Amino acid sequence: MKGKKSNGKLTRPTTSTTESGLGDVLAKASLIVVEETEVLPEITPYFKVKFPTADEDRGLGTGEFDETLGVDVSKLLIGSLSGYLELAYTFIGEPPGTTLHNSFGWSVGAAYALAQPFAVFGFLEGATAIAPGQETPLDLRVGAEWKVAKAVKLTGAVMRGLTKGTADWGVSGQLTLRF
Repeated sequence: MKGKKSNGKLTRPTTSTTESGLGDVLAKASLIVVEETEVLPEITPYFKVKFPTADEDRGLGTGEFDETLGVDVSKLLIGSLSGYLELAYTFIGEPPGTTLHNSFGWSVGAAYALAQPFAVFGFLEGATAIAPGQETPLDLRVGAEWKVAKAVKLTGAVMRGLTKGTADWGVSGQLTLRF
């Protein structure tokens, strides 16, 4: 979130500043309800919680928990190319004295399996703005995935913000355990 905190309210800074540091930590649980077939995509609803580990005093987070309900849809398209769609609704935690809005988010992208166990991917991601006057977030994320074992994946990505409603740059790492 961009803005400086003043008396518990978010205000627009008079000058532009840049902050960096640890962001919020996310935990996600999902369950495949439809397995992919030749015709049907895999459909996986999920629940995600954002733990407020980012420094709210530096504008890196709200200091509040957020909860998300969403669904991931994926389908092998051609050869080693897969398509992905994600739709989600996030209940935003509001710090005292602020006005934040819940958010609808989406993501569309593709992944290509180079050679097992490695794949590369790219996604275009957007959401509705959570703060009054904030520009709608839109970003591009690219990365790679390594399947360590059948049920374990490591993922790394770089994100580039495409609007002022998104951080200019970001990096992420993810460990996935699939049961």
